[in-house]
Amino acid sequence: MATFAKLDENNIVLEVLVVNDSDVINPSTQQEDEEYCITNTLIPQMGWSSWKQTSANTRGGVHYDPNTNVPSDDQSKALRANYPGIGDLYDSSNNIFIRGSKSFPSWSLNTTTGFYEAPVPSPGAEYQIDGEYIFPQWDDDNTRWLGKKDSKVDDSAEYVWNTGTNSWDSL
Repeated sequence: MATFAKLDENNIVLEVLVVNDSDVINPSTQQEDEEYCITNTLIPQMGWSSWKQTSANTRGGVHYDPNTNVPSDDQSKALRANYPGIGDLYDSSNNIFIRGSKSFPSWSLNTTTGFYEAPVPSPGAEYQIDGEYIFPQWDDDNTRWLGKKDSKVDDSAEYVWNTGTNSWDSL
């Protein structure tokens, strides 16, 4: 199956259409595939002109084997960084689909993964203190990660991420 994202005039994804491989003009040529969607959509009388091919098995710039969910041996199948959802943005300058929105002013777009990233790598949620997981929260004013044992979002941070030691320090 081939998949295509329908874009509005601002390159926002309106829907994702699945097309039978047998209906695609030339599966090896994206432009012709996109041309197929323009002229042969489910509602051709609308004359929708903005379609971009995507891959249901691509996320974060990596193509995954659909049967094993591990990175494919053939990364040439990775297409436009991400499989988009409705409301996601197609970035025509970088030819990628951007998942989500920019959460904080200090974050920047990684044009390989199609995700916005903090200027300090996230510590993730696998860290524990006294057998309890630490839930990271971004502090944009101080460009750092704060953490606490309680997953509720409030101002009761107990720890700060130390990038030098890759560990949580008490505040």
